[in-house]
Amino acid sequence: MYGTMTVKLGGVNTLKSEMKRFLQEGVRSPIVRRLGEIALERGDGSDQVTQVYNFLKNTFLYQPDPVDRELLISPIRFAEDYIDHGIAHRGDCDDLATLAGAVFGSLGFQTRLLVVSYNWEPEHAFAEVLTSIGWLSVDLASSFPLGWNTNPTRVWVI
Repeated sequence: MYGTMTVKLGGVNTLKSEMKRFLQEGVRSPIVRRLGEIALERGDGSDQVTQVYNFLKNTFLYQPDPVDRELLISPIRFAEDYIDHGIAHRGDCDDLATLAGAVFGSLGFQTRLLVVSYNWEPEHAFAEVLTSIGWLSVDLASSFPLGWNTNPTRVWVI
């Protein structure tokens, strides 16, 4: 079973590498794909990106990590616990970004994760999905709508 790992605080390179690993594992996972299929089955008939976004945003809610540590939850754990036990975990921005990227990727969309800074230190993470109109931001951890755009000081693409 996949779980939660603790990443050393201030270790942006470690966090990025673990997010990338979790993303790649999630994209290949049948249970993560099943979570995406559930999102589409419960959709409202809008386009697939909007349906999956709305399901994930309304099901998996934002919760910050404890002050003294950085946790990272695997998309496989999110999917297993939701499908097998009805548990919808909460996560912070890196957890939810990795989940969104993995779910969209498992459904065949090209995805990437971004870690952004507004003051030169990593502050926020979200996923992007490539659509016919370009890269669309998918941020499950903020109040910004699907496709929001901002001007960070620095961007790390995962």
